[in-house]
Amino acid sequence: MNPYITIMRPVNGSMAAVAVVLGALIAGVQDGAIVIAAISAFLISSAGMVANDIFDYRIDKVNKPKRPIPSGLISLRGASLYSGALFGLGVGLTALLNIYVFGLALFNALLEMFYANKLKRTPAVGNIAVSWLVGSTYVFGGLLSGSHDILHLAGPLLLGNVAFVANMARELYKTASDYKGDKRYGAITVAVVFGKERAKLAGDIFAVLAAASSLAPYFAHILGNVYISIQLISIAVYLSALFKSAEKAEKLTKIGMFIGLVAIAAELGSRLL
Repeated sequence: MNPYITIMRPVNGSMAAVAVVLGALIAGVQDGAIVIAAISAFLISSAGMVANDIFDYRIDKVNKPKRPIPSGLISLRGASLYSGALFGLGVGLTALLNIYVFGLALFNALLEMFYANKLKRTPAVGNIAVSWLVGSTYVFGGLLSGSHDILHLAGPLLLGNVAFVANMARELYKTASDYKGDKRYGAITVAVVFGKERAKLAGDIFAVLAAASSLAPYFAHILGNVYISIQLISIAVYLSALFKSAEKAEKLTKIGMFIGLVAIAAELGSRLL
């Protein structure tokens, strides 16, 4: 695969784009603005992935030497220009939409750069930043409606909350599973600072919160029976993570988040029939 595509982590960007589309549809948006917003989310997410690799290239030389930058397939200068172009285009596209979408896009782009440079090495705060970026994609789509009214954005906000707490669980499980390597290389993570067991316990708490918050869109009458019938599987997956190792729990939360995305898409798709 072309290194400029590999470094973007297109799967992550695609997931962000899908979440934006779903958030927009739930907020009642049904025009071409959705496409522009989805492309913007993909580009900003991709830019953040490139920025991460730029700041991690020294560590990647040892841990992941086959990545585009440490392998020499992309120079640091080339990656910097590429990341800047992706950020610029991604944020620039939202200028065609409305001030709320533009503001969130600009904030998230700046947060991604700050995360790659500083926050990634800050325990808990870095995990919160990543989870915000994941959860805010639904709100990003909802803001296409041009409204900043909380009630109007209830659907995207509730879904964003589910994504936030689920990703927090995943982040904390990951710090617990990476404990040995992180401690060896001097990384400062929740697990290194507070211990692997406490990091796993914190992940368990957020997994329970993810399971509980997954019910909110149904009981708030925002999503219906199709959603909840599939989401119950996601809830079972989240709860099963409590009884697994940190390594397996991290994978399970990722699966749970994907099933949740499918549940939302299936519900919205059923309304078209």
